[in-house]
Amino acid sequence: MPVVGPPTSPGGEGTTVADLIEETKRLLYGAGRLSVNRLPAGGIDSEDDVITMSLDLNDIVRGALLSVENELMYVISAAPASKQVTVMRGYMGTEAVEHAQDVYVEVNPRFPRIYIKDALRREVDSWGSRLFKVTSTNIPLSTTTRSYDMGISDFIAVLSVRFSPYTGRTTHSNVLRWHLLVDQDTVEFPSGAAIDLLGDYPTTGSMRVTLAQKFDVSTWDDNTVVESIGLKSSMIDIPPIGAAWRLMATKEIARTSMVSQPEPRRSEEVPAGHIASVGAQLKKLRDDRIEEERWTLLQTYPLRGVA
Repeated sequence: MPVVGPPTSPGGEGTTVADLIEETKRLLYGAGRLSVNRLPAGGIDSEDDVITMSLDLNDIVRGALLSVENELMYVISAAPASKQVTVMRGYMGTEAVEHAQDVYVEVNPRFPRIYIKDALRREVDSWGSRLFKVTSTNIPLSTTTRSYDMGISDFIAVLSVRFSPYTGRTTHSNVLRWHLLVDQDTVEFPSGAAIDLLGDYPTTGSMRVTLAQKFDVSTWDDNTVVESIGLKSSMIDIPPIGAAWRLMATKEIARTSMVSQPEPRRSEEVPAGHIASVGAQLKKLRDDRIEEERWTLLQTYPLRGVA
């Protein structure tokens, strides 16, 4: 398997989803080459269905699939002499949008860009409690209660609860005894969860609650910086490996198709089960990397109170 280093955006501002997409492509295609073209000067708007390409059409023929950024287009007809193609926009559930000039057009990609992007999101979202981001919140203490609303409901576990006797102090070094209350009445505890202090608990100062939370992938745009949603730099190589595995895992299904193949590969060149075995290798590499990062996290933040 190739050694994968963490991708970094040229601007040095962090790794974006677009960077992860390119890294996944490198894993999936290796030294293979895509047939590509470019959109014309001026680009296209969301309603253009007749497009004059910048380059010779070559592999763009009737029935071809075009991947343009996050949109798929189906070629209805092609006129090589004029470099003009008529397409069905927003194919297979994608959205027809405006595209700028000179944007790359991938022709009949084995792995359309939008599929890679979705696979990356699903991969990060699947980690659950194995890998997580660490966040903290400060809660003022009171003389009138021993149980405090968490203020957050979407957490995996409480990692630690520490105390500072000084209001407004940033250092919370004293360990508290506590118990996590879940499924509470939201009238008393709006988040549905609370920290219940035990023993001889303090009533002044503040406590700092450190939480394990899932990575929020609800915003997953090309320009999303993955460090901003909590991924540590050491984790960034994992999503491309996991996405590549997810995409490869379904490729063997094509062998069960009963329709004719216009340009079949020789069976001895790509034997039955070979694609699945490559996917299995990617999954093992991904699982190993998840365990490595999980071990590092748990050394610093052992899981205690699980929501």
